[in-house]
Amino acid sequence: MTAKNPLPEGFTIRPATMDDLEEAVDLFNLCSIEITGERGHSHSEIENEWKTPGFSQETDQRLVFSPEGKMVGYTEAWTISDTPVHPWIWGRVHPDYKGLGIGTHMLDWAAQRVSQVVEKVPPDARITYRTGTIEGHAPSNELLRNYGLD
Repeated sequence: MTAKNPLPEGFTIRPATMDDLEEAVDLFNLCSIEITGERGHSHSEIENEWKTPGFSQETDQRLVFSPEGKMVGYTEAWTISDTPVHPWIWGRVHPDYKGLGIGTHMLDWAAQRVSQVVEKVPPDARITYRTGTIEGHAPSNELLRNYGLD
């Protein structure tokens, strides 16, 4: 899939593997502390999510890395229901890397991933993907609003 908004020069994106679990949880918690002041994720919780039947790390997740190899972004598109009319898109960008277009690139990828499940939806159904943010977290709200998700 090609995103319409490219990553910054030297940044890379790839599917997650179980070997990425610890670094991903660290990123999630760093972002949670920035947003809410508290850690919000455990290794076991995230490992269980990644092992959910029907969820594929190869097709449903992407990690973004800085030129130095540091994980700075994560996104996933949950499309596992039999009739995926409300896919869930979730992501995080490292606080030090906000404003570089990483979140927009990941939203592009997730929207494209969600569009791939259209054939599973009955022709008379309407598909709306869902995403969300913590109320009052300006960077997340701005990203979603700029992407047309207000």
